[in-house]
Amino acid sequence: FLKRRWHAAALCAFFGFFVLYHFETAAYTQTTISSVVFVLFGSATVFSFFLTAFSERRFLNLKEIITIALSVAGLYLIFMQAEEVAFTFNEGLISATLAGLGYGLFLFLSRRLHFGSGFARIAALLLFGCVYLWIPFEPGVMLTSIGVLPLMMLAGLAVLPTIGGFWCTTKALTLTSSQSVQLIELSEPIFAIAFSALFLGQHATPVQYLGGALIFFAIFLHEFTVLERLFYLRVNGVRKDI
Repeated sequence: FLKRRWHAAALCAFFGFFVLYHFETAAYTQTTISSVVFVLFGSATVFSFFLTAFSERRFLNLKEIITIALSVAGLYLIFMQAEEVAFTFNEGLISATLAGLGYGLFLFLSRRLHFGSGFARIAALLLFGCVYLWIPFEPGVMLTSIGVLPLMMLAGLAVLPTIGGFWCTTKALTLTSSQSVQLIELSEPIFAIAFSALFLGQHATPVQYLGGALIFFAIFLHEFTVLERLFYLRVNGVRKDI
């Protein structure tokens, strides 16, 4: 696979690993966590829709505009309750926006380049991603100074959310559009709220539940032809009256 598609793997890993993780971790040191996650998810969603529309040489349609508005509003309602979302223009928000842009480009290019899915593709992404992320790695941080328990926790984070997440994402990109993948991935904070309530006893507020409902409604609106059917019935009704 590397002999045939190394250039595609290098390009996708640059945006999906280096740009995403480098600027995301940088943003966490410069602004609040809620602000970073909100801007990252929101910008990735907006970029995914705009990139698709730009590649197809068209403007965003009404359904896409409503979907973006509902999903961003839902994200804001979720994170404004967890911690104050700061919109002060600073380096943290710029880094979070760049991280979202990187992930949006990763989704778009993976779909556009027919990158595919499977173990070989994930291994290639990890290979180039490790090389890219090693470049800005702090020389003073030595792995020998990290204890056994933190290393085991890091290994769990690597296997489950990162490797498992990218495997599911690349598989999904072979089955549907990049904007649909990004939109459905906005369910991540909703599942985080559910797991927090189930395992940690941390219950969400009604406003956060409302935000989750808006995100699910945006997914339903985009993935099913609700607006098209309403428009069709209205047009046909008008023609029948005429």
